[in-house]
Amino acid sequence: MQIYHYHPTTGEYLGTDVARVLPGREQYEESDPARYQLPANAAIVAPPFFEGKTIAVWVTGGWIIQADHRGETWWWDHGMPVTITEIGDPTLLGYVEIEPAAPPLTKDQLGAHADAKYLVQMAGGVFIASAGVWVATTDSGRIDMNGAVSLAQVNPAHIFDWVNGAETFQLTAAQVIALGIAVGLWVQQNYTVLGQIRAAIAAETITTTAEIDAAPWPPNEPQQEN
Repeated sequence: MQIYHYHPTTGEYLGTDVARVLPGREQYEESDPARYQLPANAAIVAPPFFEGKTIAVWVTGGWIIQADHRGETWWWDHGMPVTITEIGDPTLLGYVEIEPAAPPLTKDQLGAHADAKYLVQMAGGVFIASAGVWVATTDSGRIDMNGAVSLAQVNPAHIFDWVNGAETFQLTAAQVIALGIAVGLWVQQNYTVLGQIRAAIAAETITTTAEIDAAPWPPNEPQQEN
């Protein structure tokens, strides 16, 4: 006789086997269930056909077909993922199969991202290729640059020591002034881009952080100044 095993907890169909004949009952008809030893968690009724994301489950003396999405990632309606671990329809637990679209960012959130991007620009510094000099563009770096330019304007004969990474060399006052102008132009380019982004956010023509990041920010990499 064919028997059909099911899980002791979930009731899910596990497989088919052949029941053993009980000693002393060999004379019983082969179709008589009393002839066989029926193990725990086994039925003599065959489960119905199932396929895809379904499974047969033994419930209170009979088989039913239930959804089976175990191992899949579904989503709460607020966007948090969850791995399905139980048999049944996930929608009954409030899950959705497709990841919900993220709510659009507010203008304040976009503006905060633009400001953060600007600060990253300023922290990066800039290499002025015409002078072969790397300049820190943080607040303190720009203060130092302005101080050097002021000294160069007051004393055109002054020779400036400059540290560029591990290298130390000297610049003339004229070179320092030209360097200050190049850095100032770079900073102004950043201001201009930030202003354009803020205006676009207000006009709702920029609506994502990716658009802010893709704006024409001036590069921190080596560049040739005119």
